[in-house]
Amino acid sequence: MMLQRITRILLFILPLLLGSTYVNAAGFYVTGHIGQFRYHSTARTDVWAGHSWFYLLGADLALYKKHCSLHANKALIAIYNKDNFAWTMVLNAKNQKSRVRVYIETSRKIGGHCTVEMIDLL
Repeated sequence: MMLQRITRILLFILPLLLGSTYVNAAGFYVTGHIGQFRYHSTARTDVWAGHSWFYLLGADLALYKKHCSLHANKALIAIYNKDNFAWTMVLNAKNQKSRVRVYIETSRKIGGHCTVEMIDLL
């Protein structure tokens, strides 16, 4: 009897917890050109160890700073360590001088800066 109650409670609470994690994830799109980009060695001892970042030039800064921190009045977007595909896309866009649309993830940050979730070459 007690086990059934616990099971019912867990079956009720578990979807709420899983659903709330998904609902809290937020993001938005921003468009521009790749500016400066930087890779940090894994030997660093700060939060940037192994991670990278790039500036998105020509981005809507008003939209960007509602959700993310600006750096030198530019949209700085972080890339997680070992996300080689995102890094390759950034390098490709920079070399081709392509315009990009980036989906920014606001719930996961590196050093206070939002992270890239998706990159479209336009």
